[in-house]
Amino acid sequence: LAGQSLNAGVVIGHSLAYCIAHAQPMPHGMSCAVTLPYCIAYNQGLDPRLATRIARALTNGESESLREAAGRVAALVGRLGLPTTLEEARISADAIPEMAAMCVGSYPRPTNPVLFDEGKITALFEAMETGDLDQAFAATAWSRSSRLWAAEIWVRMRARPSGTTG
Repeated sequence: LAGQSLNAGVVIGHSLAYCIAHAQPMPHGMSCAVTLPYCIAYNQGLDPRLATRIARALTNGESESLREAAGRVAALVGRLGLPTTLEEARISADAIPEMAAMCVGSYPRPTNPVLFDEGKITALFEAMETGDLDQAFAATAWSRSSRLWAAEIWVRMRARPSGTTG
């Protein structure tokens, strides 16, 4: 099962995590945990059917809201004693522009359900600075055309034969 999950390709969470660890060295799992709630916000424009399934899975069937799901993930990260904000990870706001540029330039993810946009990623890191998930969702809201692109990518990925990566 773990091997199959790797065939899906990595998405924005890993890109953000690499940038965070570059600014403040930490284990990859920890940096991924910091970013996961914000990845949910960034990818809110994905296919609504998939968004509903993800939200239900992350809320134990209690909600279809990605915002609620992101909040639950952030709460879990906090209960585990891991940093939930850039402040807690001891990353200065001054590092945000460089992290956003690095994310887009060095760690692009063509399999991410939503296109990378440096301005939106900058805003995402700014929301991550203090843990403001509402700001993250507002700053990364996508247009209808971006949502249509995301739906097309999702359909293509589902159509790939099992075990393929390209």
